[in-house]
Amino acid sequence: MTLSNDLRTVLIVDDRTEYIDILGLYCSLNRVKAVINDQSTLKIAAKIPSPDLTFLDVMMPEMDSK
Repeated sequence: MTLSNDLRTVLIVDDRTEYIDILGLYCSLNRVKAVINDQSTLKIAAKIPSPDLTFLDVMMPEMDSK
């Protein structure tokens, strides 16, 4: 088994790039996909087959939990 088969996919959704950078560093041994623009979040997330872990900012300017 190769190392690439052992990687887990982590999806990071946040409108602040500094948070994506910090989380990306902690997840650097994994396959990291980051989304900054909340308009494209759902389209991009739909293309990623079942991420193993998702970090989601629920208070983004144009799309929040309200």
